[in-house]
Amino acid sequence: MKFLVKRSVVVLFFFFLATIISRVAFAGVSIELKGLQIEQTQNGFLVKGIVVGSGLNTPIPEKDTVEILAEIKKGPNAKYPKLPQYYSIAAGCPQIAGKCLTPEEEKGVNIASVGVASIILRPGPVWRLYGGLGKWEKRAPDRVEKPFQGYIPLQYAGKKARIHVTLTHVIGGPYAAWPGISYYHAVKEVVLPAVQGQNSGKTSGGSGKTSENTKMYEILEVKKDLGWCRRRVRSQERLIRDLKERKKQVDLNSMGIGGGSGYHSILEDIQRMRRLHKAGANYKLVLECLDPVRESNRLREQIRLEEDALYWEKVKCRQLEEKLRKLEGK
Repeated sequence: MKFLVKRSVVVLFFFFLATIISRVAFAGVSIELKGLQIEQTQNGFLVKGIVVGSGLNTPIPEKDTVEILAEIKKGPNAKYPKLPQYYSIAAGCPQIAGKCLTPEEEKGVNIASVGVASIILRPGPVWRLYGGLGKWEKRAPDRVEKPFQGYIPLQYAGKKARIHVTLTHVIGGPYAAWPGISYYHAVKEVVLPAVQGQNSGKTSGGSGKTSENTKMYEILEVKKDLGWCRRRVRSQERLIRDLKERKKQVDLNSMGIGGGSGYHSILEDIQRMRRLHKAGANYKLVLECLDPVRESNRLREQIRLEEDALYWEKVKCRQLEEKLRKLEGK
């Protein structure tokens, strides 16, 4: 009887923690753009700089990636995209202050968006790569600085543009029901230089240099997208392996293999509670952690969804490979 009372207390405490944590927002994460340079080359306008991510060690970090875009105004009525704060998995959209961005807010008005570079500040899962739970806090770098470079086509010479850096910060951990995805931004408005030299006009006449440069730029962009796609496939495959291993362990525990009883079980519940406190618990997740059958069912569904996502990611990679072969004339 005492055991049942103690276990009920643990459940109630879980729920209390979940209620509090659900209202806490992480602070201190930021991204900075340093040393921005733009210069004309035969391949287009070369954009170089350094990105600095800080305050990254919010519990429990999964990964940190950075996208650098050139958002170019194509006309006088152009409006830059709004800067989202986080991605809502439940609503399936980027949001600001709890509201989904409209397509116009997300893409901007009369804006050409050119990908300059993609960077992995910290590959995932961070908490595992740096020693696991209880160790990553002392080992994982809280500040990461990396250089980048990429190209903007010469056709946008003289246009107003915004160099937009987005840090995607993902948290979660092994006991999170779903990842938390938040965005942090650094922007710098510029006017792209006027093209210099007789072979750098905006048309494809003359020596055909501009046409060749545009094709070369397109090849570079497809190669970059393909590399990023392949990294996502590898990351997705690792995630699925981890989920299957986790489900296997949960299923063993549900059959009484490796499980505890009495005070040992209570101590295990307390350890789970501490992990959930860091991950951002919710009531449903609490029930899953105390009921292996619920958790196993949730993991099975998550594995199915992740395998579907992996299938479509591989399809996208094959499409990029085919596009690259056509551009290179193979």
